[in-house]
Amino acid sequence: MTLTQEEAHRLFEYKDGALYWKEMVTTRTGNRVGKIAGSIHKHGYRIISVHGRQYKVHRLMFLYHHGYIPEFIDHINGIKDDNRIENLREATRTQNYQNRFVQKNNTFGVKGVSKQKNSPNWRCRISYGGRLHELAGFKSKELATEFMELWRDMAHGTFANHGFKGALA
Repeated sequence: MTLTQEEAHRLFEYKDGALYWKEMVTTRTGNRVGKIAGSIHKHGYRIISVHGRQYKVHRLMFLYHHGYIPEFIDHINGIKDDNRIENLREATRTQNYQNRFVQKNNTFGVKGVSKQKNSPNWRCRISYGGRLHELAGFKSKELATEFMELWRDMAHGTFANHGFKGALA
């Protein structure tokens, strides 16, 4: 059974970026009227179980307000459990990927900037238009970082994320 906007309105109340139970669905999961719905999943998203099916809260939030669930929903500030409707936007897979923080395995701490092998210079890499683009020869990490931020803004537009947690909040 796929949840509808009408059923979402019947089951939940939206308050301050969270969904609260309006109606008891099951006692097994401990949901109670007036209690915030769901729990935080190990990947950082809040999850709600309804009629035996799990939903990420940001997807239910979008359904609750817009009447449909798009294939991809982006958290504008990048915080996975900030489900305020003004922090959610429909996105493509690519746009959603563009709005990511620096990954844990990034050794230089800057998205798209790395040291050139066998050279004192730095390089910038960015994906857009379905291709990986590279520009090399920067004399310092700072110059490469500054260029990368401008390039990312131009290429990714409103989905540009320079990689620093909380920077978009």
